[in-house]
Amino acid sequence: MHNSTGRRIATDASGKYILSCSDDKTARLWDASNGELLNTFRIPIGEGREGRLQACAISTDGKTIALAGQTGFEWDKLYCIYLLNIQTGELITRIKELPAVINDIEFSKDGKWMAAGLGNKKGVFIFNTANWT
Repeated sequence: MHNSTGRRIATDASGKYILSCSDDKTARLWDASNGELLNTFRIPIGEGREGRLQACAISTDGKTIALAGQTGFEWDKLYCIYLLNIQTGELITRIKELPAVINDIEFSKDGKWMAAGLGNKKGVFIFNTANWT
């Protein structure tokens, strides 16, 4: 379980995994068939709100997770999305320089695109998953 308010829950396309994220600055991967905790993911955190996760998603192929929220502002003065390997937790890349807190993330059905909904009326950003641009 999380130690603070849970913000989002996501599943992979096959229904094998459930991913949750929270104000406790962690994301947790669960086995959807039995509720067993498989992994706890941690991103760089800072004082106060830095590192609170408000958005999470699992890629269509079930290999990558995306985590974001109040992330990256403390050191970049802009926000970011962390993309991690679902099995190892290793950082794949970090999408930087987003102008507001990320409130939601979704992958397209075909896996070619990822959308991020930002706060403060900053809109929706769309990324190509082939190169994260």
